[in-house]
Amino acid sequence: MKFSEDNNAENNNITAYGEGFIQIKEKQVNTSVIISATNLIANWSPATFSELNAEHCKLLFSTKPDVIILGTGHRQHFPERDILRLFAQQQIGVEIMDTASACRTFNILLSEDRNVVAGLFMI
Repeated sequence: MKFSEDNNAENNNITAYGEGFIQIKEKQVNTSVIISATNLIANWSPATFSELNAEHCKLLFSTKPDVIILGTGHRQHFPERDILRLFAQQQIGVEIMDTASACRTFNILLSEDRNVVAGLFMI
């Protein structure tokens, strides 16, 4: 589904998403990804949300975002308590939702010039 025009060519807007993919500007990504306004880390390990651990979260924290969005795949899943505790210790807000909702929310926050990072899972 295409849903967003790229109004700021400098930002990594999500321009489309669908079954098993996200399109960031003109680049289609089929693997787990970390995205911010200016950075893109494709092939983010873990491959699935159930594999997410504390080490994987360090990349999410590295840019000191105001908020992190976790897109957990087709359905919303919540991480283990240890992972949630990590976010609280970093004093970084976290929003957890299915990946389609996470794509839309990322673009909204980006358009508001928020310092947002998203960790998105395809499955």
